[in-house]
Amino acid sequence: MRQQSHQGTALTTAFSEILEDAQRDFPEEVLLDGEVVIWHGGRLGFGRLQRRLNRRPATVRREIAQSPAHLVAFDLLRHAGEDLTERAYRQRRDGLAALFEEWHLTPPWTLCPVTYDRQEARRWGRR
Repeated sequence: MRQQSHQGTALTTAFSEILEDAQRDFPEEVLLDGEVVIWHGGRLGFGRLQRRLNRRPATVRREIAQSPAHLVAFDLLRHAGEDLTERAYRQRRDGLAALFEEWHLTPPWTLCPVTYDRQEARRWGRR
């Protein structure tokens, strides 16, 4: 099991609490696309994310204790050995939602909200 950025940078050490939960929570092989976030003071703490990168293990452990990370999942790319990338996004998204329900995923796992309604998306953008 591993975590990596879109550029291929290893993130396993920096966000090890998510990987540990994945090993416990996921009974099958999955490849998710999502965003790691840290909430701080009711907002996203980008600085808190950066504090974990390229740091010594002791520093990372301290940051994990102070500000745990969450993974906001928005796509299911692989499941149980099957490559899903050729499927339509709606199908993959439905599969992702089903996994969250079936596996009873709770924080640090978060299912990203989605809408297919253009007006609703505009309202979200304005907020």
